[in-house]
Formats: sequence, structure tokens, C-alpha cells
Amino acid sequence: MNKSSRQSMKNCPECNILIRSSHKRCWSCHLKNLEKNRKQRKCIECEGKVSFGAVRCIDCINKLKAANKKPYFNNFCSICNKKVYKSRIPKFDALCSSCAIKISHEKMSPDEKKKRGDKIKRSIKEKYKNLEYIEKRKISQNSDAYKEKLRISSTERWKNKEYKEKVLRKTLKSNRVSPNKPERKLIKVLNFLFPKEYKFVGDGEFFIEGFNPDFININGQKKIIELYGDYWHSLPNYQERDKKRILAYEKYGYKTLIVWEHELLNPNSLVEKLNSFSTEETKD
Repeated sequence: MNKSSRQSMKNCPECNILIRSSHKRCWSCHLKNLEKNRKQRKCIECEGKVSFGAVRCIDCINKLKAANKKPYFNNFCSICNKKVYKSRIPKFDALCSSCAIKISHEKMSPDEKKKRGDKIKRSIKEKYKNLEYIEKRKISQNSDAYKEKLRISSTERWKNKEYKEKVLRKTLKSNRVSPNKPERKLIKVLNFLFPKEYKFVGDGEFFIEGFNPDFININGQKKIIELYGDYWHSLPNYQERDKKRILAYEKYGYKTLIVWEHELLNPNSLVEKLNSFSTEETKD
């Protein structure tokens, strides 16, 4: 043997056979340890013998399958309360896969995040080079089961108020130039009549139960001014939604004034309407 080969070898701690320095033990001793660990492991249901790495024996898994129960169900995620299945690593039992990835991502340094992102991009590009993969993906995305799955997941996410407001805020900022012309006219009138009393929040700055008001009083009064377009807000669907909007504002003690777009053409009647609304008292 050369000096370099001698230096890279060592004796197995169990049988004294020469092995590589990077290995813990020889292959025969490794197999014996695996068999020993396999015998020591027990099923969590019946305490019978199980294969290496398994949690339940085959009989218990078949019983659970027959009863339409998932065999590895164990717990709920401590962050999002999703169902979590029994992990082979105990520290991951209290987290679902998405929350575990988020936590690991938060602990990463910026360089590690960049490397991981580049790796994911490369893998996606390689996948899309394969025409069979693209065809399979198109078929799965156009299937009714996939569409139903997306519908259920989106409705569940939409129930979350924080997520709903976040999406609405982004769409309001991206889809329209806010404030628009009628809103700018009303802003000028309000600033002239009531300086530093009303603020425009129709760009998604403020939400009440998923509804975004146009103007809100910032001088200690619970008052909201809504500017309705003549066409859209005269439609039946919008009228039903506007009723829900006003009820949501009333629930939190807000008084609402509705200003129609055509009323901006008659400044005198508009000023009278705004002045009478400003003198009205609100419920605390």
C-alpha cells in the first residue's frame, strides 16, 4: 500500500477489518446493526415487529386503510392547524411541510436563499425542456378534479381576512389609477369645506370586513363617504353588495353618506348634502 492509501484507512471498531476513514464501520457490521435496530423497533398500535423506518406494522396499516383512515395521521400543525402525519424525525411532528419550509427559509442567509432559488429555477427549466412533462401538466391542469381542487383551496384562503385584504389591496393598486377623476373632484370639495377632516382611502389603505371605503373621517368621528358611479352601482349585483357594505360599516358604528357621480355636476346641492352630513351626530 502507498502512504496516501494507508492514511485514508482505519480499523472497524467492531471487527478490526480495514475500512476507509470516512466510514463508521464495515459493511457486514453495518448490516448487523440494521438488523438489530429492526428487531428493536415496535408498532405504535400493537407493539409488534415492524420493518426498519416504519411506524406501524403491515396488519395495522391494512386495518386503518379498511376503516378509511390515513395510517400516519398523528397531530395538528402548531402554526396553521393543518393535519400532520407521523414523521420519522420527531422534531417535525408538530409542523406541516409548508410551515417547516417557511421556518427553514427564514433561518437561511441571503446567499443561501439565492442559491436555493437558482437551484429551483434550474430544475424547473430542465423539466419544461421535456415535452412529455409539458403535455402531462396541460392534461392535469385542464382536468375537472384539478379545477375543483383549486376552487376549494381558493375559497378556503378567501375566508382569511388578512389574505383577502392583501389581495384586494394589490388588485386596487395594479388595476386602476386611484383616485380617478370623480374622486379627485370630491377630494377638492371636501378639502375646501372640511380641511383635514376626510382622507381618501379608496386605494386599499383601509378595510372593514373586506370592504374598502372611499373617504373616512380622521377627526375623531366615525363617518364614511362613498362615491358611487352611475353605471356600475346601478346594476343589481352591485346594489346587493352595496347593502352588505353599509351593514358592515354600521356594525362597527360608522355612518355612511353615499354621493352619486351625477351629483358632482350640481355643486350647490352637493355642498348642502355634505354640510348636513357633517352636522349629524354619530354613535360612539
